[in-house]
Amino acid sequence: MRQTTIAILLVAATGLGACATVDEGVRRVTGRSAVVTAPVCQDFAFPLYFRTGSEQLTPEGLQVIDNYSSRVRACRVAELRVTGLADAEGGAVSNLELSQRRATTVAQILAARGYPTPTFEVAAQGEAGAATAAGRTEPLRRRAEVSVRFAAPTPAS
Repeated sequence: MRQTTIAILLVAATGLGACATVDEGVRRVTGRSAVVTAPVCQDFAFPLYFRTGSEQLTPEGLQVIDNYSSRVRACRVAELRVTGLADAEGGAVSNLELSQRRATTVAQILAARGYPTPTFEVAAQGEAGAATAAGRTEPLRRRAEVSVRFAAPTPAS
């Protein structure tokens, strides 16, 4: 009983870092490099921020796109939505146009980085909802929202 308990504890302790097998009392452990995991194809969304009054992404925004690129390419994308937003500075018409340019800019960058282009949906919200109660503008509205929805996995044959 004691040996069984020790073996179970050893397997449990190494389970996160390696695979273990027990043959005739001899324990063999293979390293992490032998463990292969399938990509996680779970829907996600992320914001991308812009400079004031511009459709130019911040450097951090470009880094975010690059960080998500491999995750998107590893799965089958059903829909990729880009929604441009603007703060309440300026007129409503110009803010709607700016948010459209932001969404289009992001879609072009995503396509250049290997995101699947046939699935893009591009929308603009302009300044709708951007003004605060005190009449100030909301800097966090200077963004585009990217939403990725993955297709259901195909059943194994």
